[in-house]
Amino acid sequence: MFALLAPARSASIIPARLAEPPSEAAVRTFLSKVQPLPVVPGKQLTFEQVLKADGLSYYSKRLDTEDAKVLAYVVCVSTVLVKLYIGANSIGDAGAAALAEALKTNRMVKELSLNENSIGDVGAAALGEALLVNPVISVMSLAGNPSIGDKGAAAIAEALKTNTVLQQLHLFDCSIGDQGAMAIAEALRVNVALTHLIIEGNLIENDGATALARALRANAGLTTLHISENKISPQARSELQNVGVPVLPNAQDTGKENNAPKRRHLLREGHKPIASLRRLQRKKRRTGAPKPTDGKEASRKISLSLVY
Repeated sequence: MFALLAPARSASIIPARLAEPPSEAAVRTFLSKVQPLPVVPGKQLTFEQVLKADGLSYYSKRLDTEDAKVLAYVVCVSTVLVKLYIGANSIGDAGAAALAEALKTNRMVKELSLNENSIGDVGAAALGEALLVNPVISVMSLAGNPSIGDKGAAAIAEALKTNTVLQQLHLFDCSIGDQGAMAIAEALRVNVALTHLIIEGNLIENDGATALARALRANAGLTTLHISENKISPQARSELQNVGVPVLPNAQDTGKENNAPKRRHLLREGHKPIASLRRLQRKKRRTGAPKPTDGKEASRKISLSLVY
């Protein structure tokens, strides 16, 4: 159950186009999609309850751009909402941009999941702009948005250069190649806040992996890096090992097919956004992941996961 608390924040610092309440028709449509099932007569979810919730989780509810605009209003006026999980919908770039605009003035939302929402580089750029000024978001997941690509990754990376609060960034299956990885690597050289970076299932090859490895020599904050299901050679993996990253071989290097299903980062209410370090350590024991070979940076606790 989500807590029902507190009045809405003053509209004085909220952009006028977002502070204006959505139409009754838009609210009705939104509520019809997120209504808990089975519907109990007389106990239907109301918009007032949505406005007073400290967490909203609407996974695969057929939400579209207009529904995202309703949620953007909620983000604007709520003084209690700290978690917003709306994965597997279709809010698109316009919906992401509406939420991003709301997040520029929001001071409460700490965890945001927009997985699998048909977001492209334009929406990612809008969210990057929000990260430039938002002082509270610590977890952001954009996994499963393959149209983000290198341009979208570069826009987010630009924000990471000055952002000091984001701790976890999920970009699984976003069609990020070497250019995007190199932009992220450049940001990691100066970023001091990010501890978890998930870039599995992308198009990163040796240049991107090498850039990340070299950036990690200057970065002391990142503790967890997932970079499986990319196209990284043994030589590039060796560079990662040399900065204290335990590496498991890719399936194609061992001659064994990896039939394990791809992990889907579905950030949902009540679920941890990524595996805890303790779980990662158990996983390494099961799979026999080697320890860093040179011992120069044994204190670094990066977990590079290449097999699931």
